[in-house]
Formats: sequence, C-alpha cells, structure tokens
Amino acid sequence: ILPTTRYIELILVIDNKKVSPTYNILVFKDKNVLNDLLTFQMYISLNIRVILTALVIWKDENLIDVTGSAGEVLGRFIKWRQNVLVPQKKHDSGHLILGEGQYSGVLGMAFVGTVCSPSLGGGIDVFSSNNVASAATILAHELGHNLGMNHDDRPNCNCPTSSCIMAAHASGASNFSKCSEDDFVALIERGKGICLQNAPEPGDQYSPAACGNSILDKGEDCDCGLPKDCKDPCCNAATCTLASGSQCAYGLCCQNCKFLSAGIVCRRAGNACDLPEYCNGSSQFCKPDVFIQNGYLCDNSTSYCYEGECSSYNDLCRSFFGSTSKRAPDVCFQHANMKGDRFGNCGRVGTNFKKCSLSNSLCGKVQCVEGTVIPYDADTSTSNINGISCRNADFKLGTDVMDPSYVATGTGCAKGKVIPKKQAVTDSNISDRQWKCHNHGICNSNKNCHCDPGWAPPNCDTSGYGGSIDSGPPHQDTSVRDGLLIFFLLVVPVLCFIAFLLYCFRNKIKSAWRRRDVKHTYVKFKLNFNLSFSPPY
Repeated sequence: ILPTTRYIELILVIDNKKVSPTYNILVFKDKNVLNDLLTFQMYISLNIRVILTALVIWKDENLIDVTGSAGEVLGRFIKWRQNVLVPQKKHDSGHLILGEGQYSGVLGMAFVGTVCSPSLGGGIDVFSSNNVASAATILAHELGHNLGMNHDDRPNCNCPTSSCIMAAHASGASNFSKCSEDDFVALIERGKGICLQNAPEPGDQYSPAACGNSILDKGEDCDCGLPKDCKDPCCNAATCTLASGSQCAYGLCCQNCKFLSAGIVCRRAGNACDLPEYCNGSSQFCKPDVFIQNGYLCDNSTSYCYEGECSSYNDLCRSFFGSTSKRAPDVCFQHANMKGDRFGNCGRVGTNFKKCSLSNSLCGKVQCVEGTVIPYDADTSTSNINGISCRNADFKLGTDVMDPSYVATGTGCAKGKVIPKKQAVTDSNISDRQWKCHNHGICNSNKNCHCDPGWAPPNCDTSGYGGSIDSGPPHQDTSVRDGLLIFFLLVVPVLCFIAFLLYCFRNKIKSAWRRRDVKHTYVKFKLNFNLSFSPPY
C-alpha cells in the first residue's frame, strides 16, 4: 500500500430508467446512502479516497442511446463525457449508472488504467435493484478497472476472504486482494495516476459535510479524521481547523505545516508528453495538471502526444511480449487485421468482428515481432508471413473489460496519419495546434504557451523564467542575484570597514613605516661599513 493518499474525483450519471417509478431515485439523492455506495471503507484500505464531485440525473430523457451491447453503450458514454462533462467539471473518472438492460448479463464495463484520461476515464455500471451493497460492489469493481486493476483469476492473489472485489464474477465482496494492490501500485509507478495526487478543494464534493470524515468539506481548513485517529500535527481534529502556527495541513505544496516556496516542483512531468507544475508560495494546492497539447511529435517523431501520453506500437508490444518485442512490419498488420477475427480486427459491430480496410490495417489490433513473454489471460497467435514471425494476442480479461491489445489513440500509423478510434486520419484532426509561442515554447492542453527557460509567458516573446500561466512560476535561477547580494551586503561592508580603520589609524601607520625605513637604513649602513673594513687574509 502506498504511503501517500490518493484522491479519486468521481462523477456519477444516473440513467433515465433509474428515475422511472419502477426504481427509487431517492436512493441516489440521499448523501448518506451515497457514502455507502461509494465504498469509502473499501478504498480506504488502499489509502485511496473516493470523492463524489457531482451527481448528474437524466430525469427527463437519456442524453445518449443506452441500447445495444455494453461495449457500444460504454463507447457512447465516454464520448459524451469527454465532450460534455470534462469541460464543465474537473474530475478523474465518470460512471454511468444504468437500469436493468439487455447487456447479456454484463453488470458493468470499464477501461483498464485510464483513470486520468479525459477520453477513456470512465465506465458503466448496471444496477438492477436498489440494493446498495450490491451496487457498491459493482461500482467498486468497475472503478478498480479504471485504477489499473485486473481480475483476480491469477495465482497468488491472496484474497483475505473467499472472494475479493476484483473477482471475475460478482460476489458482493468488500476487500481488495494483493493482486489489486499490486496493480494499483504499478499504475502509479507508470505515471498513469498523476491526477490522483491532488486533494479536492473545499466544497468540491457532493458527499455530506461532517468534521471527522477525512474529507475536506466546505468551511473546514483540514480534516484528519476522528480525534482518536488523527496523526496530523497541522490539524485540530476536534474543530477541523489549522493548529496554531500552521499555514496548511495538506496539499502537494504543504510541508511541515508551511507553504512550500514559489517555484518548487509539486507535480513532475510523468513522461515526454507531460508538463511540470510548480507551487506559487501562497497556497497548499498544486496547479491543475496540464500536458502538451495533442498532436506534438514524440517517440523520435514516430508518434504523437495524446492526452499527456506518447502512444507507440513498440511500447504496446513490450507490455505484452516483453522488453525485446517491437512493432511488426506492415504486412503483419495487413494479414491479421483485414481478416476480422479475434486476433485481428478494427473493433466490433454488434457481436461480430469488423474487418479493417487496407488504409486502416495499422489501426486495429497491434501486431508484434520477437519477445519471449507469454501474456497472462491471453491467447496468442503466431503467423509466418514472408519469413516474418508475426505475433498477436486476444485477451480474455472478462466481459466487463475492454481489450487492451488495440492500438492506442494518438499512435502514428503512417506519415501524416494518426489513430483516433481504430481508424487512420490526418494528424490535423487530432490537434488544433496554435503556433503562437515564437519558437520558444510549446502549447499545453489549455492552448497556452509553456515557455522554454529564459522566456516568459504568456507568449514566450520576452525574457523570463519559463513555464506557463497554468503551471505556476518555475524555479528561478537566483545565483546572480544572490552573488550581488553577497557582494554588496557582505564584501562591500567589510572593505568599507577596513578602509575606515586605515583612515582612522593612518598617522600611526605612517609612523610605523618611517621607523621601519630608518631601521632598514641603519642596518644597511652597518653592513656596508663592516664589509669595507674587513681585514685581509
């Protein structure tokens, strides 16, 4: 378990069917019931806090079509989330709560390891009744997938009970296994959970306010839990106010109850497509996470930045088949993906696999060569095409998990082409790059310039310290300033003091020099005299 608390800012969207008289929507409006639904205790065991930041109820009609397969509904929802929810309210994951539907027995579906993704950070959860305990387990399970957790049907998961939350089949469990813990730690270590570092600001949650609930509610300076459990010296647990002499009690820009200095990095760049953020010296909060604008080249100019990630074929192959694996030649993609079977396709149409066209053959399932690892929970296929041993995989992670073997959005599939959703388009469609940074910076995800060191935002056309209006002030090189301060505040006063002493004692110094000259002359005369009258041998 990681020592640093992570915070998941979650938005729930309620399907219109759950609002109908058949179902009791009041269960979702009761904030105390929501506390149980959001499984605070389940995630606290992993040092994770789930914070509901908004509850959206489709009271009159559904804003997306919820018919079809679970995968189709998930696809529509995450697209709606990206276009509607993400611009309106900052959050890390969004889930759609569905009434009972014809989803072939699927109780939920989510993408794995996408918690911080504006386009894929979400899931759907099918609640066929108002049983809060059952609903809580389903939501915890699908949210676990967003956090990088796979199913527990692996060796040595060490579940403390007969079944755990991430079991492949619904069990009503309330514990996470060792496998789930390891999966979440791996997500953090890969830099996929950067958005989980920031605690929500006061008033940014929908849950009921209460001092001692370990959630910062509106009007509270801090909340470290009940007095008997609180170990935070910066916080008065009884009143949820700052302890005497404290400036802050939490946040990435708070250390030892004091604000960190302006320019201290509070969130480092996680990869080549991410950007750092800095403390401003007057707040405990780190600036919201920003990254390089979609469409910038990365991975030796073979791929493109997309949502703060540099997606490449080679990375995907290495994650499946080991560090020696790499992208297969185009002929492997054409041979496999134009077939339209489970080892090569461009997605599904209903229950059938969709064949890729020749122009989109690089956009379906990834095809690799070499590598010695056999991925767990996957069937692999090897074909010899023109003397090339082409490898691919069909993952069996469960009906609620999207197949991870598809080429990721943002991957460069040809010169001037990029992959959005299993099809190739020109790279101008993925990026609305604005060349306004005067060649001294790059555009960030807010379409503002992030300037190189030596240039100042907002447009990188004047001298400065770099960074952007979104990142906070970067560390400033104060060596020249410090050198001048030392010279004028230390060296100059010492020199002036010495000069003052010389002036005050100038007469004594002159007298001392005269006496020295007289003595020197006498010695010289005596020496010459002795030499002149020395007797001969």
